[in-house]
Amino acid sequence: MYIESTSMVNTRYQYRTAHQKPVPQKAGALGSTQDTTRTGNILNTKGMGFTLHINSGSDGDRMLSAVAGGGKGGMTVFEPADFNPEKPVYKVCTWDEEGSMTEHMVDVTKVNAADSDEVSMFAYACYLSESGQYPEAADTFLRTYGYVKSGAEEETIGSTLVGGTAEAAGNMFGQAKRDWMKIASCLMQMQYDSGNLKGYLEYKKFVDFFS
Repeated sequence: MYIESTSMVNTRYQYRTAHQKPVPQKAGALGSTQDTTRTGNILNTKGMGFTLHINSGSDGDRMLSAVAGGGKGGMTVFEPADFNPEKPVYKVCTWDEEGSMTEHMVDVTKVNAADSDEVSMFAYACYLSESGQYPEAADTFLRTYGYVKSGAEEETIGSTLVGGTAEAAGNMFGQAKRDWMKIASCLMQMQYDSGNLKGYLEYKKFVDFFS
């Protein structure tokens, strides 16, 4: 199984310069594309049941990437206005299905890919992409995360949670920790077995980088 696009939507490039007025955009959802419109700081899909929060940070914060969950839920990574490259801390805002927002500050130097929740790992992946250390990190992480949230993880990998439960894994943007390297290693093998060289090499780079 190789996920090109999921209901988790990477907006690092597509919406960086989106207009404030509602205009047609494209957003991937479960392997398809749907018309979307942007109004203010929120991107709404037509009939797909998710909301993408973009440019919803404090004044001066710079949005790097966003991912949509169910309903009004979402997760957006920002480089704070007072960002210090010497002490890199990213801001991650998460919204639950009712639209209530929680703010997280993530010290990316302390994130362990083998023992991290999705909020911290998303921030770390965006940092690696933004800094140029691993340009594809955010995209590959989102595909890995999309696979987990698709519900296929338990069927093909088994429980990869660390300090959490399978029930907690179903919660949107929760704090249950996972071994992302283990998940990516399984996906890498799946691509190899199916003859998908492109997918195999992308996941291999993810695994090798964090090893």
